Formats: sequence, C-alpha cells, structure tokens
Amino acid sequence: YVNQALLDFINKNKDQFTFGIISNNYRGAEELLMSRFGIPKFYDIFVSSADVGVLKPDKKIYEYAVEQLKVFPLECLFVDDVEINIAGAKSIGMQGIQYIDNPVFFKQFQQALSL
Repeated sequence: YVNQALLDFINKNKDQFTFGIISNNYRGAEELLMSRFGIPKFYDIFVSSADVGVLKPDKKIYEYAVEQLKVFPLECLFVDDVEINIAGAKSIGMQGIQYIDNPVFFKQFQQALSL
C-alpha cells in the first residue's frame, strides 16, 4: 500500500530535501514500483543492490548512493525499518532513523534536523 501521509510529507518537502531509495532488489524494480503497484516517482535517485553488486547493510551501497547524490554522508538521513540496515548507513557517517510508524518518524525527523 502507499503510505499517503508519508508521501504527502515527501511531496511537501521535495524542494527543501533530496529523496532517494536504496533497495535490496533486482534490476527493473524501479519500473515495477511505478507500473505494477502504482507508486508515484517521489524520489530523485534509485539505488538497487543489483546495480551495485552488494546488499544492504554493506557499506558499498550507501557509499554509492552518496556518490550519486554528490553529498557528504553526514548530510544524509537514512530511513529503514530494519535496524541492521541503519547500522550499515551509520558506518559511513550517515544519520539513521528506524521507521516504526508515521508519528515516530515525524518526531525523529524533526530531532535529526535539530542536530
């Protein structure tokens, strides 16, 4: 399902932030999200483990995403529902939030901005 509140949040803030997806998936997963599941393109970059050759939480996938974004890791906030994936992102200097639900995410996001 589409988390409409989260999608609305992203659309509201897309001029202020860059959004991306890091996915442990196969080539063509991005097209599948949009065509089969009707997920709108709300992100600026899509990094697939199939393209990088490693799965999250391998640090190489996060490093690749940072290179594509042309930013420093500390400028990135990685959100995932799996704690070990967040640890992988933090290992290269990214900030991380474990997604539990929308209220927790929105609170943690605001806290991350104040750091």
